[in-house]
Amino acid sequence: MSFPSAMLVPEALGAGRDGAVDITYIGVGLAAALILLQILVSIRLCLGLHSQLAVAAVRCVVQLSLLGYILAPIFQLNSPWLVLAYAGFMVWVSALEAIGRPTRVYKGLFYHTLGIVLLAAGCTMGYGLALVVGVSPWWSPQYLIPVLGMVLGNTISGISVGLAAVMEELTTGADRIEQLLSLGASRAEATRDLLGSAVRLAMTPLLNQMSVVGLVSIPGMMTGQILGGSHPDQAARCVCACFYVLGFTNTRCYGG
Repeated sequence: MSFPSAMLVPEALGAGRDGAVDITYIGVGLAAALILLQILVSIRLCLGLHSQLAVAAVRCVVQLSLLGYILAPIFQLNSPWLVLAYAGFMVWVSALEAIGRPTRVYKGLFYHTLGIVLLAAGCTMGYGLALVVGVSPWWSPQYLIPVLGMVLGNTISGISVGLAAVMEELTTGADRIEQLLSLGASRAEATRDLLGSAVRLAMTPLLNQMSVVGLVSIPGMMTGQILGGSHPDQAARCVCACFYVLGFTNTRCYGG
């Protein structure tokens, strides 16, 4: 059985808009077939991951498809209030996700995390879009939503790791911290070591990425821009700026 070539892969780079290749539904299906191989490996080795892989694959399709339908009217209407409302929703979900992974929590953790993420992401997006990228208007959905998504995705991972380390240390090392406080140390002095350790732990993944980028790995953002028709030099400059912005966001969140 054969399919028309237009249903599988476009014949040339010019098949998509601005020289980009349009991936068809059949192409996505062929890529999803690789998940079946992972499921078979899980079943063969009794890993117990086959159901999780299947659910994750389905969620990936559903969530990304819904995202496309949600973003289409936002981009079309180009309303600042609609863009900011969706950005606020992204921040809200990010805070929920960040506090969902640590096993130890405290009352009010969500609102503290929400405030930190909102402040850090707001400062970063304002500086990055207005000064670094020079977007006008600064709330342009074409730039604000994708960049904010990248910033929040990186921030969630770091906050989860750092927060889990802090909460674990505060629980297991409570006696040492209480002793320092009883000797006259301030809260900042008593927790300086554990906060420093948590910040280093949370920032390690980003530092590792920055160390090998361009040598071992090509960032997904750069790959997407090149596939979309951007010049590699322009894509490289954009990725450099994004890494620097992500580094500031991480520092602001962990330091907050």
